[in-house]
Amino acid sequence: LRHNGPFNYSAINNAAVRETHSSFLCSLNNDIEIHDPKWLSTLVNQAKRDDVGAVGPMLLYPDGSIQHAGVVLGIGGGAAHAHRNVLPDAEGYFSRHALPQFVSAVTGACLVVKRERFDAAGGFDEENFPVAFNDVDLCMKLANLGFNSLYEPRARLVHHESKTRGDDRDAAGAHRLAQELAALKRIWH
Repeated sequence: LRHNGPFNYSAINNAAVRETHSSFLCSLNNDIEIHDPKWLSTLVNQAKRDDVGAVGPMLLYPDGSIQHAGVVLGIGGGAAHAHRNVLPDAEGYFSRHALPQFVSAVTGACLVVKRERFDAAGGFDEENFPVAFNDVDLCMKLANLGFNSLYEPRARLVHHESKTRGDDRDAAGAHRLAQELAALKRIWH
């Protein structure tokens, strides 16, 4: 599918959802490397649970350290990834990064959710969160419907974070990120 216009992660994913009739949805960035053939079945099996909304895997940087092991709200005034830069085999904080657990949110870089729950939550918010925090917003909406976000470390993928899109260090990107952070605080704090 092609998306014309400025990059809007939420709009791209919502458009893709409208083109499919699958019972489960997986948002998956184009900068993800897959080495584990069972990663998707592991995530879908967790997404089948009655109490689960979105499920996310352990994401590793190319150097093997953790990029994502769940999202924690409140860090930096918004949200940030837990256990960042910890090695998967390290003890870390009581080995929390190695255990499946409920978390505040999971990253949209790789997220699996039942379609009916995604639809009930209204999908990704294209207006307030075109690039950042759309995953957090979705997970919070799912939580309001009674579904927990689950981090599943038995599924591991490599994430070349923002490799194709770039980061938000230029003036326009920094301004957009600040607006999305303000929306996150306004809606969820």
